[in-house]
Amino acid sequence: MKSQKRPDAGLYGILYPLLPTAIAGAFSLCSSLQAQVATNPRGFVNHGRALSQPAKGWVGLDILPGGRMLTFDGKQVVALDPQTGKVVATYATLPTAVFGSDLRISPSGRFFWFCESSTGAVYRYEFATSKLSPITSLAGNLSIAFSPLDGDDFAYISADPGFLANSRVYRVDGRTGGQDLIAAAAGYAGPVIFDKQGSLYMAPASTKIPSKGLGKVLRWSAAQVRSAIGATSLLESNATLWASGFDSAFDMEFDHEGTLYVSDVSFGASHLFEIPRSGGKTYAREILKPTGQGVTYLRFHDHALPFERFGASGPAFYVLSTDYATNHALWKLEPERPQLTWQKLSGGQIGYTISGAQPLSWVMWLHGDGLPTEMAFPLGNAGLLFPQIGVAVHKPFILLHSKTDAGGKAMFQLALPQGQGLRFTSQALVGPIPALPGGTAPSIWVSSNPALVQQGP
Repeated sequence: MKSQKRPDAGLYGILYPLLPTAIAGAFSLCSSLQAQVATNPRGFVNHGRALSQPAKGWVGLDILPGGRMLTFDGKQVVALDPQTGKVVATYATLPTAVFGSDLRISPSGRFFWFCESSTGAVYRYEFATSKLSPITSLAGNLSIAFSPLDGDDFAYISADPGFLANSRVYRVDGRTGGQDLIAAAAGYAGPVIFDKQGSLYMAPASTKIPSKGLGKVLRWSAAQVRSAIGATSLLESNATLWASGFDSAFDMEFDHEGTLYVSDVSFGASHLFEIPRSGGKTYAREILKPTGQGVTYLRFHDHALPFERFGASGPAFYVLSTDYATNHALWKLEPERPQLTWQKLSGGQIGYTISGAQPLSWVMWLHGDGLPTEMAFPLGNAGLLFPQIGVAVHKPFILLHSKTDAGGKAMFQLALPQGQGLRFTSQALVGPIPALPGGTAPSIWVSSNPALVQQGP
């Protein structure tokens, strides 16, 4: 059997707490600590909220039922209101503040796990009983992930015991604290994540400083991971090089189409990358590069569809950001969508206005009863194909078209039939738009918000 010995915190426990200070210093050399963040990156709207000063640092991010955000500040695990950034509940409190590593809610929602690198402690909290249990000690821990094949009782935790550039992934038993070495690779500990099929992804950090372009994501299949439970373990030579081309991964997150998002915080620069579901190898597309602020932990809202979603509102992509000093924020990134408004005019007409669209673009005006909020199939870059335009409508509707002006605005008037009780929905499909990330080729069309038109009682 593989060794289940718990490594001592050792040198890692001494060095790791110094890393935030070093990173903060690197950021301060590049820009003022009063972060000049790109508040609305191309194709997105950022509903950012400032966070209060944490005990040590905001670490880990997950979503509670009802939409509140769960995170750890080094002393307390708390719930944040994503609309305000305020702490609205406290779940667990440690005796002393520590440098946190990660936090995750278990697959069923029964527990959350969190870990810290000051002492190497790993904890599990049960929501139903409010019981906080120390599970084990794992020096140099960094990231927590759950396999879809294991349920709540096992968490996979990356660590580099002794800070020896020997990144490992352990399968930790939440009932006994037992540790089973699953995989190892050269480099310092990096984030880990599983896909829906149970394949394991790990992004060990390079030992070279600076690490420009040396970041990588390794992948072991679900079958390989299952085979490593017990006496054997996996090596980097058994893995597939899934992606590379960035500097150093801090966190990873899949959307529901299989696109992998990677935050990269390294030596005065920070990025958010997307990697296609077929893997990136030497390619990772940058979608966000804030100034003076580090992109750290990532989380999609549960059941969020890709960013190019056709519908009333897109998915939310939550991001923790920090300058490792005094500025901390929770970002909520959403697709940038044109806004549709309407008003009654004289002569029994109503006037529609689209704003925030791309200049000189086509607008398809949909009017009907019970218009769709989801695609029947992806619209894709081929655009609209008549008479099948890629939307599922269940009742008769009217399709009309116009174009936006140089300011991205379009106006349209529609004469209403006489009578009371008239009720229908209008929605606009606008294109082309900036390419937005997603697991498939992004659609060049994006939908506005729907507008309900009602006349009389």
